[in-house]
Amino acid sequence: MVDLYDIWIGDVIPESGTAISLGRNTYDGAAPTVPVHDIHSRQLNFHDSGDPGGSGIVQYNAEKNVLQLNPGNSGVQNVTTAVCFDAYDDAGGGSIGTTVTVVNIDTERYNSHPDVFVLAADEVQINMSGVYEINYRASANNATTTRTNALWALQRQEPGGSFAEIDGSRGYSYHRTSGNGTGSSFGKAIISHIGVGDKIRLIGIITAGTSSISSIADGSSLTIRKLG
Repeated sequence: MVDLYDIWIGDVIPESGTAISLGRNTYDGAAPTVPVHDIHSRQLNFHDSGDPGGSGIVQYNAEKNVLQLNPGNSGVQNVTTAVCFDAYDDAGGGSIGTTVTVVNIDTERYNSHPDVFVLAADEVQINMSGVYEINYRASANNATTTRTNALWALQRQEPGGSFAEIDGSRGYSYHRTSGNGTGSSFGKAIISHIGVGDKIRLIGIITAGTSSISSIADGSSLTIRKLG
């Protein structure tokens, strides 16, 4: 018996391409179903009804490397599993001075994909392109008698480039004096396109006041989530 795959390969079933549609199914009535065991394609569409334009269309987008759902033709939505990372400063005591200082982020709390998120030297390298939400928390203490202000922000480095501040990610904290000098800042940014190998880090700098403040153990963190 001749295998339908051998007959169709290169004709009905392209060895490569953008989209294909083949095979009989249960909606053809008494006609037998046609199994498909190997297809090389850039996009496959699946429907949950006999109407190709019906609801529940699921497709694989090879360019974005994601499954997509289009319920009732209401618009394509990416279907993604949790791809997220969270780490914090377990040690504290790091000095934040009047020049840009990288905040210590040394302990992973959760990493859904260790091959995607790699923490090293207080920097998180992301090895999957996409849209990402990045949240940070920064906490420090002033042990002097001079009131102090600090600025915090996210920085990003693309492969082969240098670190640059992510626009709109700044936050500020106020540290009164010794004995009541603790303060925190929170910030968030959604980056429309993170490329493979991009690095993220959190920085701080004193903008007014004393020469240095100190980071607080368990008071600073980075949380990164893939949105699409």
